[in-house]
Amino acid sequence: MDLQSLLNSAKTKASQAWQGAADLVDTAAGSFGQGLGYARQTLGLTWLLGSNEVSSSQADEKHYFLIPFRQAESGYLLYSMRCLPDGVPPINDLPKKRIFHLPSGHSSQMIERLLCDEAASTARAAASDSPTASRLADLADRIDELDSKAFNGALLIGGLVALANPVAGGILAAKAMIPSVGLLLAKYGLKTAGETLDERSLNGQIKAAEKRVLKEFHGRTASQVTDPLLVQLDRALRTDALSYDPMVETAIDSGSTEEFRLTATAITNAYENTLADRSTWPAASLGAEDIRWLQLLKTITESHRPAN
Repeated sequence: MDLQSLLNSAKTKASQAWQGAADLVDTAAGSFGQGLGYARQTLGLTWLLGSNEVSSSQADEKHYFLIPFRQAESGYLLYSMRCLPDGVPPINDLPKKRIFHLPSGHSSQMIERLLCDEAASTARAAASDSPTASRLADLADRIDELDSKAFNGALLIGGLVALANPVAGGILAAKAMIPSVGLLLAKYGLKTAGETLDERSLNGQIKAAEKRVLKEFHGRTASQVTDPLLVQLDRALRTDALSYDPMVETAIDSGSTEEFRLTATAITNAYENTLADRSTWPAASLGAEDIRWLQLLKTITESHRPAN
């Protein structure tokens, strides 16, 4: 679902309820993440997906997946995932971590290609000569900025993005002063001096919170892992059933590890529309064995999804 449709849907539901603003925020938060959904945007030639997920980590983490996807012109798409412990709001004081999940040890160069436009190619080429840790941090910063642009801050401040979006204007205008808005904002980790704010002040508070979270992640050291599931997917798309069947290497109990669960979630969301449309399978380089594997990942993901 694209973000504008998500917010319009949230607004429709909220306008039918007396609590208005609270429903708008909760609907947007529920639609976008925490195991319930994801958003998809296309910026130029780059396909970008994002979601918020619950994790067992005691840190505020951003995971960046480079997912093999032959329907994209580059053959890959980027998936950004914000992971928080259950019950922790998007605005928080937890330590920040950033992890790249790649299908090979040299895949970071593909991420650079996806992020580079013609006007910035020279500057980006210079950046690619930096040491690995520094280059990964730079790539993460640029993806975070892209996320903020594509998803209007939803990965940073969750459902609060709905109140800072123009589609919320009708509800806010009808409630020039929002009663007890401090309680609503506190639920998402935003502390306010008072309990009532007008529309302009509220929007300023939310935008400031978005910048704060983006700044807290900016420059943080990023690590990378060669992700076994992405390696399997990349190989599956390059081979036929006689050469390689990814089902052989995947057990139904694999989802017990968090890395597997998060990666399986990213892949499942990335291929959701493709799986539903058989006519796209040839262009996606998917054989019958690959479809069975993707369906298995979906089953594993759903079986390990946190209860609401």
